[in-house]
Amino acid sequence: MQDSDREHTGRPAYRQALQAIGHYFDQQSYRGIFVAEIDEGYIGKARASHEEVELYAEGFSFPLDDVEALIANPLPRGFVDGPPHCPYGYGLFMQAVGDFCDRNDASYVSVLEITNGFVLCYTVNAWRESGRRGRKGGDHRPDRRRFVLDRVGIEEMMNGAAEQ
Repeated sequence: MQDSDREHTGRPAYRQALQAIGHYFDQQSYRGIFVAEIDEGYIGKARASHEEVELYAEGFSFPLDDVEALIANPLPRGFVDGPPHCPYGYGLFMQAVGDFCDRNDASYVSVLEITNGFVLCYTVNAWRESGRRGRKGGDHRPDRRRFVLDRVGIEEMMNGAAEQ
């Protein structure tokens, strides 16, 4: 969905929603994050930054009303000692991911932090040619896409958002 399409559904743009959730994780000093979009908003999990291994992850629910409140009343942002993959914090990285998703007309976005980066998944309506020989045409069908963002991929994502 484009920003304007998302507004008609009552959902904030990914840039705003993911940035707000990322800043929440920064403010609470969480690490090892996972965020997934669901019909009612977003769900996620993370662990406290002092946990070396993910033994005690916490689950989160971010209904759309809560996401809108985080956007309207952002948490105070001081200097964030970000995770190794995001030295400026999750907020800026998630903003860049959201910007990418808005530009690519994505839906049902999820972001999972892994040892060497992030896995970004989303759905787009992609044009698919008819599979029958000799027939022309096709249609738009949902296509699930997945990318692993290592350090280089994260930098490209951040630079792409900065250029917009």
